[in-house]
Amino acid sequence: MGSGATKREILEKKLEKRLQDPKTEPLISLPLDFLEDITCGFFTERELGRGVCGVVYKGVLRSGKAIAVKKIFDTHLLGNDNQVKNEILCLTEVKHQNVVQLVGYCVETKLEVVEHSGKHVMAEKHACLLCFEFLCNGSLYKHLSGGWKLEEQT
Repeated sequence: MGSGATKREILEKKLEKRLQDPKTEPLISLPLDFLEDITCGFFTERELGRGVCGVVYKGVLRSGKAIAVKKIFDTHLLGNDNQVKNEILCLTEVKHQNVVQLVGYCVETKLEVVEHSGKHVMAEKHACLLCFEFLCNGSLYKHLSGGWKLEEQT
């Protein structure tokens, strides 16, 4: 990459290489602002689905390539950063043709000024996001709940 490449361009090239061949590229730590940018600020129109643990959004790179970005709810329940990183490493070991591959992640803690009881205070804001290869066929839940009907047995 030339020295004129922007941070975003470098991240996108790494993501594209990881999507093409996950074995050759290491898992990528992605900054929150990059993920906000490619999902249009986690815009509802980019929402692919919701689950117990979080919301999945479609992220689109400048090349047109898409990734699925899962924004985890209740990040304070995840424990410390080491626990989260261990879970992410476990996900990288899952290799199966029917399981989407983890291509990147974001674990960030930022200090933010928030209003609490009429006063402004500093609070930690935790973010945990998982980035997967994007598959355009929809969720497993949609396929199972819409495509299969149980018949009464006599």
